[in-house]
Amino acid sequence: MIRAIAVILSFLAGGTWVPLVHAETIRVGGTGAALEAMRLVGEAFQKTHPQTNVAIVLGLGSRGGLKALQAGAVDVAVSAPPTPAAEPGLISMELGRTPIVFATASPRPGASVTMADLVEIYSGRKTTWPDGSRLRVILRPNGDSDIAFLRALSTAMDRAIDDGFKLPGVKIAATDQDAANALGSIPGAFGMSTLLQLRAEARPLALLPVGGVIPGLAALANGSYPYGKMLYLVTRAQSSVAVQQYLSFLASPAGRELLSGLGLHVSPGLTAELRSAR
Repeated sequence: MIRAIAVILSFLAGGTWVPLVHAETIRVGGTGAALEAMRLVGEAFQKTHPQTNVAIVLGLGSRGGLKALQAGAVDVAVSAPPTPAAEPGLISMELGRTPIVFATASPRPGASVTMADLVEIYSGRKTTWPDGSRLRVILRPNGDSDIAFLRALSTAMDRAIDDGFKLPGVKIAATDQDAANALGSIPGAFGMSTLLQLRAEARPLALLPVGGVIPGLAALANGSYPYGKMLYLVTRAQSSVAVQQYLSFLASPAGRELLSGLGLHVSPGLTAELRSAR
């Protein structure tokens, strides 16, 4: 019926009927650290694939993204922790690494952190910036990948995190976006994020040097800044052609350049992984 109406309207307008092409929507969800970057990549992808839409599903997180993928609610999940190899029907591959950063709302002259400082901050023993203003630490839920990263730094940091959760009135941000919002709105806030998220979302936050090294892709690559987060792409074993094209765009020179500018070093082996997955 719809096709017939299109034909009639075309002839009434004096034009030539062009067959209708059905657009496909690729739904992407998962860790909040990557979602805005995936949206921006989706916009670039749609310029060469106008019949494919890329829609971002918000608020899932890594675990929720994987569950949504299994349920068919999304087509691509981006995860911070790797997917178990035995997960039936799913294919997981490394997307790339982005520097983990410690940030605050406004630059403070001389402000930087060491590993010893991080232990003091997260335990609640250090509560002021170098200029004497109050420092307020932002935590993530216990069990979150960011908290797992901090705990793995050292035994002292593991204990500091336990102490931090006991602090009265401590701010716990449920999502990556909640954490970035808190860093930008709470005076003196200090917390963790990723370079990819802050650049993609154009967050006006100051990144603190760690051990005197400013976080960046070059420093991450040469090892002078060793704090990075690996992100994973997860799809169903039987993906549509459009999904495969979108993933291939991520690994293409254009996709790599865009993601690099946003603060993600795309894994060199992503192209090969995509080929082997087909």
